Amino acid sequence: MQFREGKTYWKRVDGDNCEPERNVNKDTFFKLALHYANKGITVVRIGDPKQTEMPSHKHIIDFTRIKDKTMLDDLYLLDSCKVFISTDSGIWPMAGGLRKNMVLSNVVSGQNKPEIVNWLNKNITEILFKRYKKEDNTLEQLITATDRFL
Repeated sequence: MQFREGKTYWKRVDGDNCEPERNVNKDTFFKLALHYANKGITVVRIGDPKQTEMPSHKHIIDFTRIKDKTMLDDLYLLDSCKVFISTDSGIWPMAGGLRKNMVLSNVVSGQNKPEIVNWLNKNITEILFKRYKKEDNTLEQLITATDRFL
């Protein structure tokens, strides 16, 4: 899983306030991780080390806390996963390119430019758009979409 929190992403000259509509409520993703971890499914979070630490659970690995990791490490985890849960940021296009099962949530960039997401294989991808570009997808929507691939 990968999700974008506010104040943790620095893009070019725009700084950490770049495209704030792409940020999500981290607590929803913490609950999602715990939902699957409590079922015995290993959940691994990749991303920026500035993000809030994941909840402690024997089935949750917060790979953002690993020192000296590289993008290749993240790509290996992405390629090895059963389903990749992502928000509208990060390396989600790589999941599409690797033809991985993916839940692409809280999408805002593809609403006005559908070509951003239209290339994704619909058989292995669930795309969940943010409502009105501000309302995050719910925990229930994320679980329903993810369960399709488990």
